[in-house]
Amino acid sequence: MISQKTAGVFIWFYFVCVFCACTGNLRHNDIKKIKSNILDFLTASGADRNDPLVSTAIKKLYADAQAYNDSIQPNGSWRRIDYRDKDFDLARRGDNGMFNHYQRMLVMATAYATPGQNLYGDKGLVRNIEKALSYGYKFIHPGTEKSNWYFWQISLPLTLGQTLLLLQNEVDAKTFNKTLSTIEYCIFDQTFGVSEENFMKYGGANGIWYAMGHFYHALLVNDPSKIDVVRKKAAKIAMKSDGTPEGHKPDGTTEGHQPDNSFHAHGPLLYTGVYGAGYAKELSLYLLFTRGTRFQIPDRQFNDLMDFVSEGIRWCIYDNYFDLAVIGRRISHPQKCAESGLTAMLVLSNVPGKRQVQLTAAAKSMLDTWDGPLSLEMAGLAQKVKLSPILAAWPSGIVHYNYSDYTIYRQPNYYISVKTVSCRTIASESINDENLKGWHLCDGMTLILLNGDEYNNALPALDWYRIPGTTVERKPRNVSTVGAMGKKSFVGGVHTDKNGVTAMDFEAYRSNLKAKKSWFFFKDQMVCLGSGISCPGKNRAETIINQRPLSKQGVPLYVDGQNKTSTQPDYQGAISANWVHSDGIGYCFPEKQAINIEQGIQSGTWREIDEPASDTMHSCPMFCLWIDHGTNAKDQRYSYIVLPGKSEKQTEEYSAKCPVTILANTESIHAVRDNTLNATGIVFWERGIIDKIRVDSPCLVFYETSGDTFVLAACYPSHTPKVFHVTVNEPLEGTQIPEGVTYNNTGYNTLITYTSQNGNNYVAKFMRRKMGKSELIRVTVKDSTNRNALTGARVELLSKNSLMATDLTGKDGILEFPARIGENTIRITKEGYSIKEIGAVLVAEHDTSNIQVTLPVLPITGISVSPSYVEIGPNTMFTVSSMEIRKDNTKHPITGELTWFTRPQGIVTVDQNGTVRALGKKGQASVGCILKTTGFADSSMVRVMDSYFDDFEKGAKLKWRPKTPSRWSIDLDRGDYSYHLHEKDFESGRDMTPGEYSILEQVIDSANYEIEVTARSPEPLDSPWGHYGVIFGFLDTNNYHFFEFYRYVAGNALQKVEKGTRRYVRWLYDGLVTDDIYQTVKLRIRNDTVTVFVDGVEKAKIPEKIPFPARVGLCTRNDEAYFDDFRITLLSRPAGD
Repeated sequence: MISQKTAGVFIWFYFVCVFCACTGNLRHNDIKKIKSNILDFLTASGADRNDPLVSTAIKKLYADAQAYNDSIQPNGSWRRIDYRDKDFDLARRGDNGMFNHYQRMLVMATAYATPGQNLYGDKGLVRNIEKALSYGYKFIHPGTEKSNWYFWQISLPLTLGQTLLLLQNEVDAKTFNKTLSTIEYCIFDQTFGVSEENFMKYGGANGIWYAMGHFYHALLVNDPSKIDVVRKKAAKIAMKSDGTPEGHKPDGTTEGHQPDNSFHAHGPLLYTGVYGAGYAKELSLYLLFTRGTRFQIPDRQFNDLMDFVSEGIRWCIYDNYFDLAVIGRRISHPQKCAESGLTAMLVLSNVPGKRQVQLTAAAKSMLDTWDGPLSLEMAGLAQKVKLSPILAAWPSGIVHYNYSDYTIYRQPNYYISVKTVSCRTIASESINDENLKGWHLCDGMTLILLNGDEYNNALPALDWYRIPGTTVERKPRNVSTVGAMGKKSFVGGVHTDKNGVTAMDFEAYRSNLKAKKSWFFFKDQMVCLGSGISCPGKNRAETIINQRPLSKQGVPLYVDGQNKTSTQPDYQGAISANWVHSDGIGYCFPEKQAINIEQGIQSGTWREIDEPASDTMHSCPMFCLWIDHGTNAKDQRYSYIVLPGKSEKQTEEYSAKCPVTILANTESIHAVRDNTLNATGIVFWERGIIDKIRVDSPCLVFYETSGDTFVLAACYPSHTPKVFHVTVNEPLEGTQIPEGVTYNNTGYNTLITYTSQNGNNYVAKFMRRKMGKSELIRVTVKDSTNRNALTGARVELLSKNSLMATDLTGKDGILEFPARIGENTIRITKEGYSIKEIGAVLVAEHDTSNIQVTLPVLPITGISVSPSYVEIGPNTMFTVSSMEIRKDNTKHPITGELTWFTRPQGIVTVDQNGTVRALGKKGQASVGCILKTTGFADSSMVRVMDSYFDDFEKGAKLKWRPKTPSRWSIDLDRGDYSYHLHEKDFESGRDMTPGEYSILEQVIDSANYEIEVTARSPEPLDSPWGHYGVIFGFLDTNNYHFFEFYRYVAGNALQKVEKGTRRYVRWLYDGLVTDDIYQTVKLRIRNDTVTVFVDGVEKAKIPEKIPFPARVGLCTRNDEAYFDDFRITLLSRPAGD
């Protein structure tokens, strides 16, 4: 008889056993799921095999695997591989390195497991892999002497682990166990001080790479306890650092993912694009493999990873390449596309999360312009992303990474980054004989990119003493000067969503040079200031405005309107200038500046910057612009403005009417105001007052006003805890106040208190309040000629020679200031008028002092109307602009009243704003204006035309310019005449651009028009390649847009050719050419949007800015086509479509 107590124990024991069994089964089921996830990822399971990316990847996989299978020797080796190479240094030894032996096996194993090609399930392939594994074991096995730790403890376990997981049930047991012992020897042996017990201490990218080797091993031995150790490791690594000294490494330093979403490795050294990208890729893969199992990382760490990839990696990739500032010593290697960054974004784009939309948009953008094939696993993920309805997009705006002294300012057509250094960060490193000339990479390096890949093949030719944006002492350096911490703490940045300022108090390493440097970012311009530049001694001090590779030798170099390369391709000179333009970037100098320019061929070798690399000489056309501060420099200054993506004409116009004002450039304050944006950036190197801002501590301030809204960003960049105060000379009411910020109103001022930590950027939003009555100065400014109120005149209030406040007059020409009792001074300025200063303005207690000021107009010699000639279609609107011409021959906005006219009547109308509207009648008319105060007049000629049309009946009605005239003819087709591209199967253009086209001679000087054409492809109905295309925005043979209409689904796309390089703007996942019959296709270009129609049905709306004036045309990539009834209709410009 069993006692009641014994029965209870038995039941308890029974349920424990059942629970443990169930738990064990669940954990082993999770292992099966993880293995299945890995296999699905590596073989792109579930991806459409007909997708071009996937299809291309599978073909490449098969070709590579078949080549390796055919060339393997009977003993399992390959010829030309150096099996004495125990360092596995593939990066330096190329295909001869022994690591290539293992990589070939992984390719073969992937082919064996991948459906859709002939090696899938091939047992003979497995036998050859077994031979290769056995041969490799002769050289790499337990007890083998190790050397380079990275390849032993990271690369080899990852490669062998994936190989065995792909083949675990196919490889014979003896070979499997030998290979497994090699993996265990690599990850558990303590040769490099890392054992199974202490690997948890290692963080950052190396930590997750090492952990993934353990992960694959744990899966191979089916040990859930070992996977759980890896899970804890991954969760720890994935957590964002809080910036405290505890960090992730045993030595107490903080590495890895920083609080600002930058990434550190080898100490506080920025490495987002190398170690950070690798870290994100492997963590993303761990997340993908374990998602939905008990081994996945917690949500908090998952969100931290999403933050890093979205707000770190996504921002520092431009045109598929990582910013040179985030790749550390890898800057001395030939640059490759940011594949690790793309992988992380592709993985996380396929996982629901708070950043999924941004990551999908960025991944799509990368895929649209990706150059070359993708690996199979990436192609599988990419295929899913391409099908997403989310539009491709990169981030736009500004971000400062205060833990890494790094700023990014990016717009759709350019990218700028600034890398500075402080006593908190390392400038750069040189190890493994890499980065031998990286002396100045953090001395204010300012990269200004239009394409993203400008520097890729030009780095050997770079003058490494003249890194763009830096201020340097020009003296010889050696390798030992690379890798030091900065010396100063006042380094940081402050910004709103769109604009901001970065500053660096700079003391150069192993140099006597000192400088205060700042960068102000406003829309489409960067203003750079420097002061206090001192460098005692015989060496020259220089500030490098830019050094960048040119798109080709002999590009025009404009200096104050003169082309310096019109008669020779190269130029070298020291001159004074107001503005310079070279290869798509303008440079302006607010004060005429003595500058040095070199534009010509520079040469160098990779070995000069990376010891094991090639000593083949590389040459590249280069542009370099700098300011020479001379020897024994003392208290030197500079100021210049960079205009990325601007033409020489735009640069000249900007220089003539600069929209920014440099308020101060001294050793105590740098300050710049953008008068168009109503935005002001200020660097207070010490406590002070300027504009309407007063501070009691060194700090950075940036503020913007719009109507009643006042946005203020501020920071104390030195990172130590600090309470400081900013007083705004306006009464403000807070609407969005961040933690760490408080405020109160004191009369007519607002006192804002900041409790600052870690150099953080604090952005507060306020509502501007109306001022009450007390001691005031009311200034009324009028035009001396007509006594009209002057809007936008700048009024400055000074007291005891100190600027107390400044602002612009309103529409009534009136401005009020709170004022001090006693004497004050008023200064009034406005472009086109004489400056006026009024002293001894007395203000009594509780009184308002009224000041009436008239500003004399500067003399002018005439007016100018533009454009001088324009052709437009019926019912089209455009605006004529007018400028006054001064005595110095410069043009400025007209300040007087204009009377507009048109002659003869009935063809166009013009209103008093210069807006011209074409009526329904064809003809020619002059449109002009008269300046009432002077009688000066000027006019434009306007020609109103019908829409352009060509039916090709018995010849062309319009003037066409074929690329190859012999390929085009007007032929009778199906009872009607058509424009016939009659040659078949010719070569496509470079980079798969149209191989043949015919361009209309007429220039379309409008941003709003429609192109319509009836066309057909005579390709056989069973061919997917039947297509034809339309070209528009054609500037020259290297710059245009085109849309291809394909029978093949993936071929239909809007594409852009820029500087000879093609990229996709948008794919349409729909076959548009349905038959070999004529179809009517139409492209509507309006409001920076391209709308696609086929036979009257709208197929897509694609946001894209199309340049004008430009030409249009017809094209195909490489085949025959017929075109008929071609029409261009100029459209009016409504607010919406």
